[in-house]
Amino acid sequence: MKAKCLLVLIVLAVLPASAGTFAKIEIFNTTYYESLKVYDGNWIELEGGHTVKIPNLQFVYEGVKSVDFTRGDKRVKITTYFSGGSYSIDYPYMEHKLYYENEDVSIKMHVVDSGGTACAFLLKTYPTQVKNAISSALDGDTSDLRNLLSNAFQRKVFSLFDGVGTSFGKLVPGDYVIVTLLNEDPNNPCRLTQNLTLVSVTAFEVLEYSSQIDVANVFLRGSSPTLRGTFEIVGASNSAKYTY
Repeated sequence: MKAKCLLVLIVLAVLPASAGTFAKIEIFNTTYYESLKVYDGNWIELEGGHTVKIPNLQFVYEGVKSVDFTRGDKRVKITTYFSGGSYSIDYPYMEHKLYYENEDVSIKMHVVDSGGTACAFLLKTYPTQVKNAISSALDGDTSDLRNLLSNAFQRKVFSLFDGVGTSFGKLVPGDYVIVTLLNEDPNNPCRLTQNLTLVSVTAFEVLEYSSQIDVANVFLRGSSPTLRGTFEIVGASNSAKYTY
């Protein structure tokens, strides 16, 4: 189905969200209704850790603008809200973050329209699992996505204002995905209601070991230099050193 192109845009492009709805997925029958809205305009910025450079990224969606189909006893309606035949997103950062297990992991929100509260769900999972969960939602089944959120490693409530974020502290090694949802229940901001509003998604990794290179000598042999030094893996139960 061409609507699956929307999935790639939402997850792999770590699509942001704001007060303007980019896409809405509605699942309903005569007795049941739920929705997943995706907004456009805001971004999660990872803080702390170590910086890695990434290329300039632009994502372009040129799929269908709406689709309506039946899956089992449910009707699934997907609607996008943008003018023209395509929609492009420029990723605003030229770097990403990775962490070691003794380092704090924090996020900062950059929002177009401030106000309200949001809940950041920290999932200890691979990005592909979130991708597959939203793929299932596009087919009318949000159970995988809801299960991931219900079993979040951490939940953090924060005010949705520009430059405001939250910290997850020091984390055990592994792959993580942060999913932020707009508050739908003022009495319980992290409760999963029938109508979910996706604020933003991003992924990062906490590494088990750090490493360092100590270069003692550089030898020039023709046009190719030769390095002789020590490579040390730091943090292993038996720290190992390798000499090249």
